Amino acid sequence: MARTHRNLAARDLIVEAARRTIAAVGLRGATIRAIAAEAGVSAGRVTHYFESKQQLATAALDRNNLAAGERVWARSRAARGAEAIAAAVEALLPLDEQRRLEWAVWVAFWTESATDADAAAALQRSRQALVTILARPFADAVDDGELAPGLDFEYEAERLVVLASGVGLLVHGRDHDEVRDLGRRMLADHLAQLGLREATTL
Repeated sequence: MARTHRNLAARDLIVEAARRTIAAVGLRGATIRAIAAEAGVSAGRVTHYFESKQQLATAALDRNNLAAGERVWARSRAARGAEAIAAAVEALLPLDEQRRLEWAVWVAFWTESATDADAAAALQRSRQALVTILARPFADAVDDGELAPGLDFEYEAERLVVLASGVGLLVHGRDHDEVRDLGRRMLADHLAQLGLREATTL
């Protein structure tokens, strides 16, 4: 059984190493030994903080989700309505090294989710957190008259997560500006179909 961890910095070092390893070689390849090597510690040091590889992988995904969620939340709260929706989606796209790492971790979990119930459950939590964040600017857009009354906020937020995920998976071989432009264009088209006024301003 893993002991109480007093050194949070050491634990964080291992979690970040796990994220990088999972991003590079997938969940199956991210062994305790490989993660320990990436962190520059012994395998015993890793198991001092984590009882199993599954526990460590979950901690890595939780860290991944927290980083993405905080960024998307902050961007969505810096504006309102359609502008906030656009800012939140852009914050989710893999437009820099840190966000590309997040996407690589998500893809690693998606790859295993068909046969790994723990990976599937962890991804479900990730998706629901993003849906919750994105539902609010949709509600604001309706309140402000940008979108029609009666909109199903949660459903539209979930559709937006799916749209952003699709754009995110197209990132390979494209530069940041191309991914950003593609995301903005698809979002503007999507919101225009929902009846957004002045959708071209996104």
